[in-house]
Amino acid sequence: MSGGVIVFPETVTGPDIVKALVRAQATIVIGVPRLYSAILEGLDARIAERGPLAAQAFQALLAVSIWARRRFGWALGRHLFKGLHARMGPKLRVLISGGAKLDPEAIERLDALGWDVLSGYGLAETASIFTGNLPHAKRIGSEGRPFGRGEIRIANPGADGVGEIGFINPVSEPFCAQCNRLRLTADGQLRTCLFSVDEWDLRTSLRNGADDAALLGTIRDAVWNKEKKHKINEGEQFQRASRSMSQIGG
Repeated sequence: MSGGVIVFPETVTGPDIVKALVRAQATIVIGVPRLYSAILEGLDARIAERGPLAAQAFQALLAVSIWARRRFGWALGRHLFKGLHARMGPKLRVLISGGAKLDPEAIERLDALGWDVLSGYGLAETASIFTGNLPHAKRIGSEGRPFGRGEIRIANPGADGVGEIGFINPVSEPFCAQCNRLRLTADGQLRTCLFSVDEWDLRTSLRNGADDAALLGTIRDAVWNKEKKHKINEGEQFQRASRSMSQIGG
């Protein structure tokens, strides 16, 4: 995101996550399904501690919010649960989930509480983020549509249309021109592609006392010299990477 600031909590415990959201005035959270399940479990536990009347009132408001979204498309959660948003971060609006399937019931509950939940699907190094829901194109229970030039097809479908889902990946359909990934190896070498033959030495710069400006200059030079494409399917033009993937890391 151009102009965005990335915030990491000190730990992954609930209090530290909430503290980071409030202090940084975060607007978007990117996490795995377990994070959002933990948020709902923690909220349910706190409501239960307040007694049966509080629990019944909360469930009634949640049911009204869910009904209004289903029936009219009204988003009442931020109005019905103002106190919750004040504690979790008043500017927090979007929860993005990936890495595994987020239960549709959890999505509906979080939506009803006043956040816009967007789930997606990827294949790690094979396709990164491949499909995703967007605010203007969202369906609960679906992982969204392919991004960019990505394509999905059903391989060898039967008469009922059922078959394996196939993803056209960056080897056969490279997206190098849009790739924005960098990798830092365990020994301090910056790589601009999994198949790079060159590396940028940050460890030596750090040990020689380089300041932030110098490090930023090295990283900027690496980005400006990033390979145009990996040339995997171009025969003799392809050069094998200087390290195996197990030596590079994610």
